[in-house]
This record gives sequence, C-alpha cells and structure tokens, in this order.
Amino acid sequence: MATKYLRAQWWLFLGRSRSRREDYRGALTCYERVLRLFPNHPQALANAGNCFARQGLYEDAIKCYERALEERPDYSHLHAGLGLIYVNLQRYQESIDSFNRAFRMKPVLSQEPWYSVAFANALWDVGRREDALAAYNAAAENSPKDSRAQAALGWRLYETGKFKDAEIPLRTAINLDPDFGNPYLNLSFVLGEFGRYDESLAFAERFASLETENPVAHANVGWLLSETGRQREAVVAYKRSVELNPNFAEGHRELGRIHERLGEYQEAIDAEEKAISLEPDFLGYCVMGLALLQQGKHERSMYFSRKAIEQKPECHEAWNNLGEACLATGRFEEAVTCFERVLKLAPGIPETAELHLQIGTAQVKLGNSTAAQIQCEVLRAMGSEMANELQKAISSGRPGAM
Repeated sequence: MATKYLRAQWWLFLGRSRSRREDYRGALTCYERVLRLFPNHPQALANAGNCFARQGLYEDAIKCYERALEERPDYSHLHAGLGLIYVNLQRYQESIDSFNRAFRMKPVLSQEPWYSVAFANALWDVGRREDALAAYNAAAENSPKDSRAQAALGWRLYETGKFKDAEIPLRTAINLDPDFGNPYLNLSFVLGEFGRYDESLAFAERFASLETENPVAHANVGWLLSETGRQREAVVAYKRSVELNPNFAEGHRELGRIHERLGEYQEAIDAEEKAISLEPDFLGYCVMGLALLQQGKHERSMYFSRKAIEQKPECHEAWNNLGEACLATGRFEEAVTCFERVLKLAPGIPETAELHLQIGTAQVKLGNSTAAQIQCEVLRAMGSEMANELQKAISSGRPGAM
C-alpha cells in the first residue's frame, strides 16, 4: 500500500511539473496514472480538471471537479474553479452560486483578483450592476497592485457613464503593467468622451502598437484621426483594420464615410457596398445614397436612400438625399415631401434655409406659386438672402439657382 501511495505521489509531482510547463496533455497522462491507482483521488481529479480548463475543455473540467467535490465537498478552490468555468460558458448564475460557496468556505478567496473579478463579471452579466460595481471596487481595493482588477473597475465605471471615476483605475492599470493592452483602449474611450482627442489618440496608438493584429485597435485609431481632422491618416488606419479582417463591416463602413468626406465618391461607394454586403445598415445605405448623388447617379442614389429610410425612418440625412435626387430627376411632389420630412425630423439643422428654398423651388416647378410664396416669406422671416433668390424664381416662373 505504501508503494502504491508513493507511486501516486510521484505521478502527481510529475503532472504538476508538466502542467507548469504548459504541457497539459502530458500532465493529464500523469493524473490518469494516479486515478488508475486511486479512482477517486480528489487532488488528481482537481488537477486534471485544471488541465482541461486551460485547454478550453470546460465540460471535461466540470466533470473532474464534480467528481472531486463528491469526495471533498469542502474543497473551496474547486467551487471557485467552477465559478471561473461557468463564467466562460456564460452560465452566470451557476458561476455566482459557485463563487458564493467558495467564499463562504474560505473568505480569503474573495480577495484573490482572478476570482473576485470573475465573480463581479458574473454579477454584471445577470444585470446586478450595483452589486457588480461593489465587487469590482472590492477587487481593486483588495488587490491594488493587480492591473487586471484596476482595469476591470475602470471599464465598468466607463460603461456606467462614470467617465471621470473610470480614468483613475485605468491609468493605475497602465502604470502597473505598461504592456497590458486593454486599459490603453479603454482609457482612449474615456478621454474621447471628454473631447480630449489628442490624448485619446496617443493611448489608442499605444494599444494598436501592442495589438498589431487587432482590427478594432486600428479602427479606433482611424476614428480618432478622423475626429482630429487627419482624414488621410484615418484612411490608412481603417484600411489596415479591414486588411486584418476583410469581414469587419464597421471598418468598411467608416472607411466609406471618410472617403465621402474627402469627396472620393467612388471609393466611398466601394467601401460601403462591401460593408452592406457584410452587414446591412441604415448608415451604409445613407452614405451610398449621398455618394451616388454626388456622382449624379440619381436613380441608384434614390434606391439606397430609400433602403436607409426603411431601416431608420427618422434618418433625416437619408430623406434629404432622396429629396435632392427627386428634385434633380423632376419628381417635384416627392421632393417636397422629403424636404418637409427633413424639417420635421431635424428643425434646427444649419441647412434649414436651403431646405425652404428647395421646397419653394419644387413648388415653382409644380406651378404652385402660392405655396412657393409661403416658403419665400419663411425665408424673409429668417433673414435669409435666399428669399430674394426664390422671389425671382416665383416672378419668372422658373426655379432659382441651386
């Protein structure tokens, strides 16, 4: 019996050695040898479960942990280990229950950052936001030198709109581990909320330098470059993001928007068509409508503007694009309807005077001089010089210059 016990101890030692070298398959072979000798050996079962978990084989890990807990129901670390696995499987309530059992058995486990942060994540994902924030705060307080605990607190504070509070733990996380990428990205988001785009860009670029193959990292750099007026550099960043992931619809969509701003309408169309093929979206349709309008391709422009309106009826930009295309192709009644809808949806936009001019122009074309005159009086009340332009059109019976 003593020899059998010593053999089991030897295989356990060898298994732990292989596990430390991340040779999990080799370690599992060792633990299987232990279980041949002692089929319900709790330590061998626990260690085998750890090896399965580290390979992402969570169901196998659960079976090992549950067998070990049948032998040792008070094995607190295994309850905590189940909590971690259930988070990865998105079985959040089971995760919470497992962590609570572990923490009751051994309260000190609640101060271990990898357990406490995972517990907070589970609370967050079942909608217990206040309890989750309390758990994130406790994790950060109990582990002031753990960058991931600080980063998790900062991110959740950002998600709850507490931007100023989020900045401190995110900066702390960066100071603790300058090579940990996520806090750079999240701090970039926080600073962007304050309009501090230059600072935000610096952190976004640092994140992209750490996560060179991450398309989202380059897309975030592109967005910030665009916000700071550096459109050409933004194009480069977005192109890099879609090179890394050709199916990244948001990257194609934003690339199209920047090309449109630069007046590069064919490039905008190409990018938006790719985005729409991957993920139909009202914004992509809207940009396509505008780009085609600028190219004078009115029929296609109307098609995409109508698609945008189908997806988002309150999109005033799409109504405006459709109205301009209708005006250009002689669909004057529809143009009036579109421009009136724009005024209703967005009454305070800078283009208000131009919209009244366009409505008046369409009414002149329709021979509705009285309706056109009403738009002229509105323009006079606004103090717009466009009133004179429309009045001339009404008097001559032809549209004003557009």
